[in-house]
Amino acid sequence: MVELDIVLDPIVALLSDLWNPQKRIFLGYLGLAALIAAVVLRLRYPSSFSLKLLIRTLFAGKVWLSQSSFADIKLLLFNRLLFGGIVTQVLSKSTVGLSVYFLLMDTGWFSVTPGILLPEHMYPLIFTAILFIVDDYSRYWTHRALHRIPILWEFHKVHHSATTLTPLTIFRTHPVEAIVFSMRGALVQGTVVGAAFAVFGSNLNLFTILGANILSVLFHVVGSNLRHSHIQLRYPRGLERWLVSPAQHQLHHSVSEEHFDKNFGVAFSCWDLIHGTHHFSQARRLTYGLTENYNVDRVNHTLSHLLFAPLTAAYRCLSHFACSACSSLAAKGGKITSWARVRSTTQVVRPGSFQSQK
Repeated sequence: MVELDIVLDPIVALLSDLWNPQKRIFLGYLGLAALIAAVVLRLRYPSSFSLKLLIRTLFAGKVWLSQSSFADIKLLLFNRLLFGGIVTQVLSKSTVGLSVYFLLMDTGWFSVTPGILLPEHMYPLIFTAILFIVDDYSRYWTHRALHRIPILWEFHKVHHSATTLTPLTIFRTHPVEAIVFSMRGALVQGTVVGAAFAVFGSNLNLFTILGANILSVLFHVVGSNLRHSHIQLRYPRGLERWLVSPAQHQLHHSVSEEHFDKNFGVAFSCWDLIHGTHHFSQARRLTYGLTENYNVDRVNHTLSHLLFAPLTAAYRCLSHFACSACSSLAAKGGKITSWARVRSTTQVVRPGSFQSQK
């Protein structure tokens, strides 16, 4: 029975997420995404649109029954089974928040001035906005690091190896990447909460809907689940300068070289615009994966390959970096050259298998 519980627990937890508004795959968000998709299809095919077309498009067998889609599910269940809250027990938002709060209070300034005096309704408004914006900005830089740092890219390749996109592709992550993002969330959100308590005092509150941050709810309501899907939803160009459209994120998964390292943003595309990684969506058919013919070899979507190939590639990448650093150290008489120069010898090109490219 214990063995059965171990297997069933992640499945039960996943099913419970369908009823939790704090989760991306909440049935309400999925239903709204389907409704938005229906509107998109109705506008795109005004003369031939029908309920049959909608169902056939939303639940296309070539997408949902693909090897890539099954790999999404296997990784989702494996990560749920592997972690089960271990990461949150090691480093939680509450732990970080309390640490930051007491650290700031120990400075003495906040003990004299416990909170900024503002109209009462402003506290939750400011806190909700700051938490969402700072969290989103940290997601941008974490995502960018996963692409730009060779050893991290080896693990992030697992996500980009998806050749078909479904709402479950968001869970197609290597355990190492899952740990990175969990720690990011704990550190960033915990720091913001702790600092906000020190500044605003007991007036701190969060604008919520059904227990979830109202801005997060709005993000999901406008179609976050279409980002990993075969439904191309583009925003007007003016809006795509500020908000990431589903089509922009789909472009991020494209195998076309012109789309490499573009659109790292999650909610706000203005981060990409500011830092030179922005790309508007395009009305064109996209191919997903690491290479044009990546889906030919089915082994690329097996659980063992997705789990262990990145570890081997990361080891090779780290070994190559260490050798390059040592060579550079010797050549410079004891001084290691810049990270950028050493990194250039281990640069991982976007398309390719799970191995470092020299």
